[in-house]
Amino acid sequence: MIHVEVTSSATSFNSGVKSVPDYAGSLEGSGWQENVELVSVIIPSFNARSTIREALMSVQSQTYRNLDIVIVDDASTDGTLDAVADLAETDSRVRLIRREQNGGIPSTRNIGINASRGVYLSFLDADDLWHPDKIRLQVEKMRECGPEVAVVYSWCTYMDANTRIIPGRVFAGTFEGEVYTQLLMSNFINNTWLVRRSCLDAVGHYREDLITGNEDLQIYLDLAARYDFVVVPQFLTAYRLLPSSKSHDVWNMRAGHKAVLSRAREEHPSLPVWLFRWSEANQLWFLAFRCLRAGRRGEGIKLLLATFLRDPSFILRSTVRQTFMQAIATQLSGDAGVTSQDEGRRRFLDGGPPPKLEVPQVTSWIARWRSQRISRVSVRTGVSGSEPVRK
Repeated sequence: MIHVEVTSSATSFNSGVKSVPDYAGSLEGSGWQENVELVSVIIPSFNARSTIREALMSVQSQTYRNLDIVIVDDASTDGTLDAVADLAETDSRVRLIRREQNGGIPSTRNIGINASRGVYLSFLDADDLWHPDKIRLQVEKMRECGPEVAVVYSWCTYMDANTRIIPGRVFAGTFEGEVYTQLLMSNFINNTWLVRRSCLDAVGHYREDLITGNEDLQIYLDLAARYDFVVVPQFLTAYRLLPSSKSHDVWNMRAGHKAVLSRAREEHPSLPVWLFRWSEANQLWFLAFRCLRAGRRGEGIKLLLATFLRDPSFILRSTVRQTFMQAIATQLSGDAGVTSQDEGRRRFLDGGPPPKLEVPQVTSWIARWRSQRISRVSVRTGVSGSEPVRK
């Protein structure tokens, strides 16, 4: 019978964590690698019965075998843990933890962190998928870097409910080094990260007082203020966009983003005002695009107007105009981009290498100028962006 640990809160759980077993014996002869660091994978879940099995199997299929897999269920009512009980029963790397009361994503992830024992940690939402080489490639990249690097992230694509890749929907950042200001512009990490545990411990884990939906951006910013980031430029993660995603509360997301910016202003008063204005405009555009794709024209137009008020130069960006026209065309065709009948599209996991997808290119002078100005701002050195970076 599979053992499920039960906890009521992140703080009370610490003293009851059991030691992680030695996995060498159970994995020898089945592809286990000697002398490799233990990687903990944290999977928070809430009412994810329909998707969590696929998510866990994508972790179990990793070519990097030395894993500590911790699933923390946030008081689900649909039998989420029952859907993976047999997988946990036959894989000693998997542990199941159930919360007695729902507490939200930040505290659920913190419970997983406190229960884990890996040198590195990675996080997977219960409805997303990993390519089998994700952890291996990220660990190899981390080994190439010094201790000043805290995070190795990768590229991410969107997929539909049937795990088919949605064309043109990618996160493919190429920023490395100090990326704090770039993260203020856009959350290009999108939960693809592998993080050094010592660095995560140093920043104090997830902030549990934030509005849900912005805890990821906040912890990336906390880490980026102190440490460097690097990227594996391959599509190793797929974000599942379900039909219900169109009903996301964009106004709650907006409020959460404003709260993150407010903290950034307080903690880094040297950051220029224009940086926050541009950040707000980027977030407003993202939310407007989401509304337009979902057919919520009134909200989308309202958010678009707010975008251009914050940053009038937005209209000069060719990618913005193209995305806007695409969103309008999609909305008029009645396809929200998540229920396409095109069965010919590739599934994210088809047994092959990571998918080769088109990555948007920055071609306009305004976009290049903006990117250069943002990159000259530093929270570590106090450079404001009005002067060239000195190396």
